Amino acid sequence: MDIKNHFSLSKSESNLENDHENIYVDYLCKVNQKYSYLSKSQRKIANYLNEHPDEISRCSISTLCQKIGTSPSSMSRFCQLLNYKGFADMKFCAEKELLFPNETVEFNDDDNIRITKKKYLNLYTTVLTDTLLNIKDQYILIAAKALTRAEHVYIYSSGSSGATANYVYQLFLQIGIPCNYFIDRQLGMMSLEHLKPFDVAIGINFSGNSATVTELITLARQKRATTIAITSGTQSPLSKLADIPLCYSTKINDDLRYIHAARICELAIIGQLQTAYVHISSKEKNQSLQRSKLAIKKSRNPQ
Repeated sequence: MDIKNHFSLSKSESNLENDHENIYVDYLCKVNQKYSYLSKSQRKIANYLNEHPDEISRCSISTLCQKIGTSPSSMSRFCQLLNYKGFADMKFCAEKELLFPNETVEFNDDDNIRITKKKYLNLYTTVLTDTLLNIKDQYILIAAKALTRAEHVYIYSSGSSGATANYVYQLFLQIGIPCNYFIDRQLGMMSLEHLKPFDVAIGINFSGNSATVTELITLARQKRATTIAITSGTQSPLSKLADIPLCYSTKINDDLRYIHAARICELAIIGQLQTAYVHISSKEKNQSLQRSKLAIKKSRNPQ
């Protein structure tokens, strides 16, 4: 089953690039660059913003001026000195920086907690947006349909993606998908003996280079099972090997400070599969789903 022949992967349509890149320059950096040119009253504003950087997006101009002890006209002149049209423009850019950041997020050893939190927000926003907008809808639909037909669904993973495999196993069971997961090569090899045509094998691996996962997916294809890859980027061996490549953002560095963002992307893809599966499931499947919900509810409230 070579689903890649039916649908060609589109080029990235949402790199979050903007011709006006300066709009995302940290407004605090602008303040620091202009600080020596500021008047005494303007430095008062600058000092307050450095100490309370989140206030600009949270407060109106009148409220902020009241807290600082300055006038709206002084605030407007301050904003214009920083090359903003006015307070509303500076506030918009400050909020925009949080919601639509630059693509590159660099963590530094001297970052404090506030800066680290902001950088993680930027990182998560970037990679999730990149992931969900670039996965072809057809691939999600085809993968969900394959899950409805499968008698067995086996999930193969290695390394830190094993945590995702465990979560997928639990989530799939809750919605009535018969499945199991394997992070051990020997157990994975044994499971292949049970795979039949129309069953599904899912390989989950960040780099897509895991020898164990690629070997198991290769053998699953020989069993004529439908193979699904959940990995970073379309150029990895795992992505090229699978019938259905569900690839997430390549903007995640292979570094401990970044790698957990890959788990978030993997779970986002699984969420898409879950939703599509529920939508196209038969009445019988939906009844099974309701029974699973009831069982979970009873386990939480045993009395």
